[in-house]
Amino acid sequence: MRELRTVGDLAVACADDEVCVWAAQGFTGQARAWAIGEDSSGLADAVAVASPVLARRDRLALWGKPDSVAQLAARALALSGPSYRPLARGGLIPALCDRLPHVVRAATFGWMSAPSAGLELTGVPVGPDDPYGAPRWLDEPELASVTAFLTRESPGSYAWPGQPGVGRWAGLDGPDGTLAAVAAQAWCAPTVGHLAGVAVRARSRGLRLAARVCGFVAADLATRCGRVTLMVDADNTPAIRTYRRLGLTYSAIQAARVAGS
Repeated sequence: MRELRTVGDLAVACADDEVCVWAAQGFTGQARAWAIGEDSSGLADAVAVASPVLARRDRLALWGKPDSVAQLAARALALSGPSYRPLARGGLIPALCDRLPHVVRAATFGWMSAPSAGLELTGVPVGPDDPYGAPRWLDEPELASVTAFLTRESPGSYAWPGQPGVGRWAGLDGPDGTLAAVAAQAWCAPTVGHLAGVAVRARSRGLRLAARVCGFVAADLATRCGRVTLMVDADNTPAIRTYRRLGLTYSAIQAARVAGS
């Protein structure tokens, strides 16, 4: 098992798997990554990235061949601890649980992504008489209103102002001058921009305000990071439809946990 210490080495080892690259967070914090079975080019049989407090949980992103992933995951969990939750696309989590009896399935949700060239960011036209207007970046003094907004409209949000890894917030005002929709840049890696904290107030839903504010945030992420990602509940059909209109594609992602943790 070799520890990977740079974004470049990680990208080569995991064939630039965006979940693993995202989880490493550019190695600017406490994330650690390992690989086994590397060939002469650096491509590995398995990669694991342990990232603490990433989107509210300690996560262990995985990529590779099922048998090798199980071998590496067991070693990575021994190093990182049972609080780390395995996370992967492509059916790896069921295979992992079959091979490691102490690891059990926890959740299935959606991972949506697009390279900058694949985004559709023309957005919803805003006419001169549109009472909602265009999104804008919110200033620090306005973040208290975002917290109040999320508490009222989306208490289950993963991203909140002031949380580690949560960056800029965008907002869109309603006709009364108060927030009608918000979205954040959160847990972004250098080459993987991540969007989170999307919420629209109840009385303004159905007006495609989420598309406006998400398109605004995604445009900036695409310029700075080259690709845009987000996570979504698998049964949130309206949100998935909105993100698909922006050009993001959907794939299932699964999480597991160590039994008893």
